[in-house]
Amino acid sequence: MARDYKHAEVFSPGTKPLPFWIWIFAAVAISGFVGLIYYLDQYERAKTIARHVDSSKVKTTKQKEAQAKPADESKSRFDFYKLLPKLSVDVPKSETTDRQPKTADDRKNDPAPAFSFILQAGSFKEFNEADRLKANLALMGIQANIEKVTLNQTEVWHRVRIGPLTSEREMNKIRNQLRTKNIEPIMLKVKT
Repeated sequence: MARDYKHAEVFSPGTKPLPFWIWIFAAVAISGFVGLIYYLDQYERAKTIARHVDSSKVKTTKQKEAQAKPADESKSRFDFYKLLPKLSVDVPKSETTDRQPKTADDRKNDPAPAFSFILQAGSFKEFNEADRLKANLALMGIQANIEKVTLNQTEVWHRVRIGPLTSEREMNKIRNQLRTKNIEPIMLKVKT
């Protein structure tokens, strides 16, 4: 039986080519597929190498442990078991009196601590800056003093100091207040 080729499409030089974006999409898809295959191949190689390295580490650590074990277990490597009994020290009975915890009455009778705390909130070359910080501290309810100090007989600094504070609790309270205002104070212990 004969076929009718009258209405069949004929590809001739005058036909319209595929759009440019289809060619770009095809190139990107092919290169992505090739890249994926390459990545998977490298991933498998890396896993194989990692397994090999781990197994060799296990072998070397087992070998080191075997070498580290002494051949004669009866021989002790530590001498202090023998030395310690020989180094005993006799302490006189007067120094070994039992110490009992202090009661509330004992704490009241203790003298005040031999030191106090001073917090230095800042040190400035200009008096105006030190005075501004002192005013800010006063707004926070903290009383501060400005101390003028001469360094190297030429430089004059103005230190903003808080205290002396007698209790550590009070000092920590003020220090935390300053830290909330982004002021990092320097704590100084002064003997009284």
